[in-house]
Amino acid sequence: MLRHLVALCAITCLVGVCCAQEAEEISYAFEDFEAHTPGVWRGNPEVRAHVTEELVWVHGGARAMAVSWDFSPAGPDMRFANLTFHRRLVGRVQTVRVWVHSDEASLGTHLTLWISDASGEVYIQRAVVQQSGWQQVSFPIAGIGAGWTSGDGNGRQDLPLSLFGLAVESGGPEQGRLVLDDIEVTSLATPREALGCNVETGAERNLFWEAAPEVGAQVHNLSGTAVAELTWHLRVEDLYRERGVWSGDVALGSAEGRGAVEARQALELPYGAYRAHWALSDPEGNLLAGALDLCRMTAPCYRDLPASVQAYDRAYSIVGGVLGSIPPELASDTGARWIRYENSTWSDYEKAPGQFEMGSLQAGLAPYLNAGIEAVILQTLYQRPDFRSPEQASFAPAYGLAMQQTARAAEGLTRCFELGNEDNGPTKMLYTEVARQGAAGIRSASPQALVANSGTAFIDLSWLQMQAERGLFDTLDVLCTHPY
Repeated sequence: MLRHLVALCAITCLVGVCCAQEAEEISYAFEDFEAHTPGVWRGNPEVRAHVTEELVWVHGGARAMAVSWDFSPAGPDMRFANLTFHRRLVGRVQTVRVWVHSDEASLGTHLTLWISDASGEVYIQRAVVQQSGWQQVSFPIAGIGAGWTSGDGNGRQDLPLSLFGLAVESGGPEQGRLVLDDIEVTSLATPREALGCNVETGAERNLFWEAAPEVGAQVHNLSGTAVAELTWHLRVEDLYRERGVWSGDVALGSAEGRGAVEARQALELPYGAYRAHWALSDPEGNLLAGALDLCRMTAPCYRDLPASVQAYDRAYSIVGGVLGSIPPELASDTGARWIRYENSTWSDYEKAPGQFEMGSLQAGLAPYLNAGIEAVILQTLYQRPDFRSPEQASFAPAYGLAMQQTARAAEGLTRCFELGNEDNGPTKMLYTEVARQGAAGIRSASPQALVANSGTAFIDLSWLQMQAERGLFDTLDVLCTHPY
């Protein structure tokens, strides 16, 4: 926590003698990737992009972050992969700098830094990777215009700013790999603007098993001038009942120049899911605010059940559960009995037309079975081999063959399948036949399988009606929607 805000590279006073409201130039370490892995937002669902830890090519510390991409399967629009942070920046940002390692094949890669202001207005700055090996890529932020109409649309960087993300976008190599490390920021800030506050629980995923929750605040002053009489305000809301259940104030005292102050607060709460709203203030008013979610859980609820009960739960629990990003053991402990499995795809299985290697699927499903969870295998139409295209007459039968191979490989591991993802978009007219072929392939290998349609983006009644008229649901067992 401390390294994101405390590692100061330089602090220079712009005015001869600092008073409370004079701006200073501060430079600080924003992210070193020693513990954090950013998310990935693919602008086009057919963009292939992955983020993995890098332990060899490291600029500082023991860990960096590698991003690899392939734009070639995607159409002409929204060809980018954005590594998302959504984290507040201090003061009026002047420059953001990122250490980047490139090989020769990835030279010319276009990088775009996305900054969002208090209203949600997005500002972007671009750079191009121009040399192999390590280089520090700089993104000037002060004075740049908005990338497009968003937020309040006033074209003014309303504080506080946040680093939305760092994107690799088309215009350079279609395929490539970069290593990112040590993001640094230079800003202008008064002492009050130069405060940062990390609020955390110290518990993995903010889950407290039986014990009462506890929340801590760490306030860091990046300026050279103290900020006195700080107060940390807490208000806890029950997420199910949407009402407040606890509130209180904690006097923090003074955050000395280039120093820190911290406190912890125990929360005597019943079992449940909560949102802790917090704010930091001094006598002049509010400084910072935020929220985090936490849960007080009963004891892990599955580990000691007899095997017969586990098998019954897997077979007959209500269809639904959690997405595949949660580890199987944790999903089991929290009571999930179904999980959408999307960690192995058609493009992973079919190495050449009609030639399949299914070992990755079987290895991936086994931990969920061992944790007592029924995996729902999601196979999208867009995560397909390069030699398969929806424009080919053979696409639907090829999808059916892939699902047949998937069902055979999953025998004894799961019997649940979801055919595609949000195909009420560009593939909506093709989808009926693709799903028929997919369902037929599955049932030829697993007659007792449960087969669901592609979950629709929103509750698209016109699409559902069209598919019903085409007879799609006569071949399926489960109706799936995404009611955003």
